Amino acid sequence: MSDTERRLREILGSEFLRPAGAADEVAGVPARWVARPGTVDTVVEVLQLAAERDLTVVPCGAGTKIDWGWSPPHVDVLLDTGRLAGVQLGDGDVVEVDAGTPVRGMQANLAGHKRRVSIDVRSAGATVGGVVATDEAGPLRLSQRDPLTAVSYVDASGVLTRVETSAARSASEVDRLRMCCEPERPQVVLVSAAFRVQPVPEKQVWVSYPVRELPELSPMVSMIISGAAPDAIEVDLPPVDVPGKREIAGTLTVLLEGDRSEVAERQAMLARSTGRAAHLTATAPRWWLRYPFEPGNVALRIEIPTEYLFNVALALYDVFHGAVAIRGSAGLGVLYAGLPANTEPKRVTRALEGLRHVLHSRRGRCLVVAAPPAVRREIDPWDLMHPVPLLHRLVEGLDPDPRSGLGHLPGGG
Repeated sequence: MSDTERRLREILGSEFLRPAGAADEVAGVPARWVARPGTVDTVVEVLQLAAERDLTVVPCGAGTKIDWGWSPPHVDVLLDTGRLAGVQLGDGDVVEVDAGTPVRGMQANLAGHKRRVSIDVRSAGATVGGVVATDEAGPLRLSQRDPLTAVSYVDASGVLTRVETSAARSASEVDRLRMCCEPERPQVVLVSAAFRVQPVPEKQVWVSYPVRELPELSPMVSMIISGAAPDAIEVDLPPVDVPGKREIAGTLTVLLEGDRSEVAERQAMLARSTGRAAHLTATAPRWWLRYPFEPGNVALRIEIPTEYLFNVALALYDVFHGAVAIRGSAGLGVLYAGLPANTEPKRVTRALEGLRHVLHSRRGRCLVVAAPPAVRREIDPWDLMHPVPLLHRLVEGLDPDPRSGLGHLPGGG
């Protein structure tokens, strides 16, 4: 046993440190040890030891997005936050949640108090820390402001800090923290977060419209937003057989929630504004809150102003010859696309170049959030229209030593 392993066992307890197995990897890079701290003080000690001994540490919650981002050079310690779990609801409208708590567990706990946090995530089993770190936003982001009010984290040198987002000295302080939690290079280990809570809505209705032609997508979204103040608008566009084809078998679904009279009134407003027949259900479609890709696929995140949704969908179908599934928050202009795992790497590279050209001319961007190793070696996952040097300057304040492996930024970081 090495002296480093001995020290880790002293800090964690022998039962909470183990050699990494075949499945313990970060974006294809195997870890050396898996550590499961049970307290914030233990996290501090682990990171202090890592700083002293030049160890690379990567935090992990449920592992639902552990293959997102770029591959770190190596991983010494995979820090599993699963034992940092708990929900503390105070007398006011704020709940404190430990980072390793599953989002579904948090919501189930709050439901007993007829409360919720307006977070709905697409990763089944995702933890609160993982959702905050990746800024994973679900459909409700359209109508609800960001419920996050505070974050506690331990930085790469082992210093525990708390940031009150509503009382931050400047907007740049909050932006700096969020940047340091980016999945591509998180520079902190989140240990807890505080959120505003709200009452569980009395009624929810999902209103679905068929989308048969791509050109109608953007006008429909605009009409819905202006006509009914929806709580969410999601779109599901399946692969097509013919490249360049504008006829599809897609679905656009609107969520309305509130008390019964309010929902009924907004349903009527929606019907008047669209003038189209719709399918109403009391439960979400099966594809709601699901990414259009599976582990091992090439996974894209596209951000675009809503008026260009049609252009983006058409470009995706064109550059990938129809073999692409598209899904996401049409009202937010955030779409995800999934390509088969066997997509040829050079084809992905060429397609990305064409797609990003379309997006940049329309104030959008495309990130590759996950891909098989063969594709990773060929592509640039970041959309470098956005200046990476700024990202490096922002993270240097929390991690001036480039040794830190609390994340992985393409291009050296």
